[in-house]
Amino acid sequence: MSTLHRFNDNPDRPSNDVNHLEFAEDEYSVEHYGDVHWVVDDAELTLIREIEDKIREQFAVDLANNRLSPELESIGIGILDDLDPDKIVDSAGAWDCCEFVAWVWDRVLDAAEIKGVQTQDGAVVFDTSIVRRA
Repeated sequence: MSTLHRFNDNPDRPSNDVNHLEFAEDEYSVEHYGDVHWVVDDAELTLIREIEDKIREQFAVDLANNRLSPELESIGIGILDDLDPDKIVDSAGAWDCCEFVAWVWDRVLDAAEIKGVQTQDGAVVFDTSIVRRA
């Protein structure tokens, strides 16, 4: 089991008024984001490769049935190429797009009771109940 890291300046909550939290494997790559250290254990997460096909399938269905927001429709299916970014600290890929994050939560992750997804070198967490202070 490994621990993933996030920093902010709020000692009361790990979030900064967004609907998801990004974590990195390398603690030192994110420590400049604040003084309060938050962690999540990878055992609480679903590997992106385990749900990537489901995300792609649902996106294709919603695209074909005009169920995507105009922004997501204009971005198109190419956004799915960035589900597992190489270096989440440099760019979280698809997870940096708020429209995509809201869509994937509403259409895939919430129904599957997925609290967070693990990427190559980090995680995107939606449920703060799995996050704790370090």
